[in-house]
Amino acid sequence: VLNAAATLTTVAVGHPKSIRVKNRVLSQAFKRLDIAKPPRHDSHVLAEMYEGLVGFAYLDLGISFESLTSNLLKQIKNGHKEEEVYTEFLKTLFEEVKRKV
Repeated sequence: VLNAAATLTTVAVGHPKSIRVKNRVLSQAFKRLDIAKPPRHDSHVLAEMYEGLVGFAYLDLGISFESLTSNLLKQIKNGHKEEEVYTEFLKTLFEEVKRKV
């Protein structure tokens, strides 16, 4: 779900291409927000947790694909670097999930 949303943002900005967000980028987002406990998870586990949270939000909580995509697009248009984009996206998504659970 996350990679599909990331790919759709490239269409919206006029440069369509297939995106696979790197595990390193996703795991860094978790580390920056300090929401993964215990803190010594490896990068692969943190990336899977990130992708799982996105899937849970979409499939179980009904957070729309459009909402996911627009959230990512807003971060990209603000000129954030890739790591910042996915950190801010995770922060926003985490808050939205907490409100709905």
